[in-house]
Amino acid sequence: MEITTAELEAKITEAARLGAIEAIRAANVPDAGERPGGAGKATILVKKAYRPSITKACRASRRGNWKGAELERDLSQAVRAVYKLTPDDASDDPDDGFQGEAFAWPADAQAMRDVLEAADIKTDTPFGEFAVRALTEGTGSITVTGAGNLVPPQFLSSAFETVLQPNVIVPQIPGATELPVTSNVVYLPYESARGTFYMAAEAGTLSTYASDSTLTNQSITLRKGYVYHQYSNELLADANPALDRYIQNLIQREMALGWDEEFLQGDGSSYSIYGILNYGSVATMTTGPSLGSNGRTPTVDDFIQLAYVLNAANAMGNFFAMHPRTLNTLAQLKDAEGRYVLPNIRETKQLLGLPILTSTQISITTTTGTSTDTSYVIHGDGNFLKTLTRQAIEVMASPHVAFTSDQTAIRATRRAGLAITQPLAFSVMTGVRP
Repeated sequence: MEITTAELEAKITEAARLGAIEAIRAANVPDAGERPGGAGKATILVKKAYRPSITKACRASRRGNWKGAELERDLSQAVRAVYKLTPDDASDDPDDGFQGEAFAWPADAQAMRDVLEAADIKTDTPFGEFAVRALTEGTGSITVTGAGNLVPPQFLSSAFETVLQPNVIVPQIPGATELPVTSNVVYLPYESARGTFYMAAEAGTLSTYASDSTLTNQSITLRKGYVYHQYSNELLADANPALDRYIQNLIQREMALGWDEEFLQGDGSSYSIYGILNYGSVATMTTGPSLGSNGRTPTVDDFIQLAYVLNAANAMGNFFAMHPRTLNTLAQLKDAEGRYVLPNIRETKQLLGLPILTSTQISITTTTGTSTDTSYVIHGDGNFLKTLTRQAIEVMASPHVAFTSDQTAIRATRRAGLAITQPLAFSVMTGVRP
């Protein structure tokens, strides 16, 4: 068979190409245990640990394509699995794990750790730098004149500080736990009175003296809290890790502080939940000591009485929660000879051997009689305190809300509530003045 020079060259070239392909394949066969999904590994093979990116998740959810954001997709699915959340529509894309353009995100740092541990997702641990650029793009500006145009300003992102903020204290209450729930209304049965005990004569009739325990229940309605922000599309497109961490921290911080205030003093009005301060509207709590019709400065005896009323109700408190002003008042108490009564209370943050939790979100402007500067102190057994989570943080990004300004709107929501499973184990002292 005759073959032309051109045909011979083509066959040699094709043979060389196929040989090179086979050689490359032979040199790059991955270990079976390292294949995605193989040998019990995670579905994504991540050679280098990195932090899940909330801005990457926003971009992926907005375009409806999670290619390149598989870790963020898996984190969202892990959040829903840990909190027993399922898609609203059975026809939802299983690769997304949620409906529409929404994705789930942990509510706070502890929730992030819990979810990552449950999903076996490895990330770096340092929080890293915040994004100074996020504060200078858009509405922010920097004016440079003269030779300054040739000498650009230096941004010390490592020295960037966020605004001072209150403490989040409800999760710190000893014994307090979080419970995932599956409905917007939760009924909590509990025993409000124990059965009685009697003595009887030999062969005496027992049923005459029988008295059963009293059972009752409380209804808790879960509410929705949200955070809403808008960012320029250029900012999101150019987002670096520092900006991503800033946005993630911003959303989680505002959620944590907002819900902590609700858990402490939500009054049940409008869309608010009933917090510890107003929980007496849901079920009977132990009445705290009275500081008078117009309130007054508390003494150590008032705190001893506050602990006693719980003891008298067969409960044992394990914490005090108050505004820093109240702690300051206690620190300045002196005896008749001018000596401090509680000289180390600031350093130890303990009173009667129990931890003191302080937050500036506890009100100091409550009206009691003619006084408009009163506060309150919470005392109780945290083992009976439950935060109910119907939905972890769910984030949705939309390019349509601010379409004319070329911005992306980011909305984060969380549905939650608070329950005290044995209300008599909590008491509140009101009318606390400086």
